[in-house]
Amino acid sequence: MENTKESDQEHVPRDIKLMNILLQSQGIEDCEQNVLNQLLEFANKYTIDVLQDALIYSEHAGKKEIDLDDVRLSIQGRVNYSFTNPPEREFYMDLAESCNKVPLPLIPEKYGVRLPPEKHTLTGINFQIVPDMRDMYGNAKVTEVVFLGTGTSGCIPSIPCLVGVAPDCKVCSSSMTKEGRKNRRRNTSIIAKICEGESVYKNVLIDCGKTFYESAVELFPKNNIKSIDAVLLTHGHADAILGLDDLRQWTNYQRNGIDVYMNNETFKVVSQTFPYIVDTSKATGGGEVPKLNFKIFDNDETLNIFGIDFIPLEVEHGIQGPGQTYLSLGFKFSGISYISDVSFIPKKTGREIANSDILVIDSLMWIPHLSHYSYFQALEAIEMYKPKLGILTDFCHRIDHFDMIKDLENWQQEKRLKVEPSFDGMVLEITSDDDIIIH
Repeated sequence: MENTKESDQEHVPRDIKLMNILLQSQGIEDCEQNVLNQLLEFANKYTIDVLQDALIYSEHAGKKEIDLDDVRLSIQGRVNYSFTNPPEREFYMDLAESCNKVPLPLIPEKYGVRLPPEKHTLTGINFQIVPDMRDMYGNAKVTEVVFLGTGTSGCIPSIPCLVGVAPDCKVCSSSMTKEGRKNRRRNTSIIAKICEGESVYKNVLIDCGKTFYESAVELFPKNNIKSIDAVLLTHGHADAILGLDDLRQWTNYQRNGIDVYMNNETFKVVSQTFPYIVDTSKATGGGEVPKLNFKIFDNDETLNIFGIDFIPLEVEHGIQGPGQTYLSLGFKFSGISYISDVSFIPKKTGREIANSDILVIDSLMWIPHLSHYSYFQALEAIEMYKPKLGILTDFCHRIDHFDMIKDLENWQQEKRLKVEPSFDGMVLEITSDDDIIIH
């Protein structure tokens, strides 16, 4: 029998023998084989980690090979990092005595199953209901519409017209005079002032194009506009979105960011144009970035902004490829339908426009255009939908403000409809009696 045991011991690996000797030195005479395997695995991994750290120390010191000092330093680092001594028993005794000084609350004399506080249960309320804007701003009303810009993307005047490169242009020349200032036009945009009682509290900007900054400098002080509280974008063209970066001046001084509403198609363009605004981690640093809260909506979704319903009006705005129509949006709010860029109005949108008090509509030039209504197409739309007031906007330098006024005199008498060409700085005031006053 003894010979058998000795034969078995001869086939035991050296590392297992050493581990058994270590365990016996600690008073452990026997253990499961898996215990030995686990201890060997730990010893192997620990040794590798120590040697890897020792190699780093050796290379850092400029040595050609690892020496005893490197190994000692590595072991000490591992001891401090991997092993910690538990607190003394006295520490736990003192901690327990301190906690036990605070008496437990009395058990209330209640019948039935005792449950923990509601906040700790699965049935506890852990959410807040978003308030309905209609309830918060029950008396909200749009009382003013300020036209920040009434020109197309190129603006008026056109620089080549001024410097004589292009043929003589009556409109551009007129726009540089005091008498013809209504021909001077920036990118099409409006501010809708939402009021409750006599106090203006919210300003909603529709489109923020290339000339937003210049429009704001001139027209905000004149019209007592001291905040931008929300922005609506009609489409992703330069004259509607390229001023978004200039909103940084407002978000720096306003406590919260500005909500910017747009459909998904426009959001894609904004993301490509201003990646650092959509994802602030892409900003280069050292400068302010506008704090904008992007609100993506579907074209058939009604938006309630500060108690006012804004209904998207889907229209065609030219094409963006062979056989592919480009869609833009207008908005209907408080009886006002605002459509700044349109080449065709679908029937569904036409039904929405039909009962408008005010129709603001694209009127690029005298003759037809691929992506815009002409002056005469705009008048046809006004005659079809019969608003109380028709407003023409989005002009290029091929149509004169004062020529339109003359032409409209006979048309208004014949059709018994009121139409006005807009101009930068024009204000529509809607009184408490719903009368419309033009300033």
